[in-house]
Amino acid sequence: MTVTLVDVLLLILTASVVVAVVFVVRLALQLTRTTAEAEEMIRHINYLRPQIENILKEAEGELSDLRDVTQKVDDIAGNVGAITHQTTKLALPLLTNASVLAKPLRYAGAALAGAKIGLQVLGSRKKKKKDEQD
Repeated sequence: MTVTLVDVLLLILTASVVVAVVFVVRLALQLTRTTAEAEEMIRHINYLRPQIENILKEAEGELSDLRDVTQKVDDIAGNVGAITHQTTKLALPLLTNASVLAKPLRYAGAALAGAKIGLQVLGSRKKKKKDEQD
């Protein structure tokens, strides 16, 4: 039996077809498994969908509340800034003129201290007179 070129080519062609069929079958099996996993994942996602939607609605509500709180905090911070500015505006002249205000206060304090001592002296004299009369 003589092997001809046609026989060799047919043998190579047959081997190529067998390899191609094996590759296609393995590819089809892998695609079948991947499709089954994808379908399972889709079922799981559909099962979880209502819960996910509820979580998203709650998160949206919380974000809305957070926006309101943030806006109020911004308003408060603006008011605090304005109050601080006004307080500084009013306090600076008082602090710069504190020495002018301190002098009369010192005089008033000295006068009160003198009056206190005078009253103590008068009180002690009355006590001495009373003791002498007894």
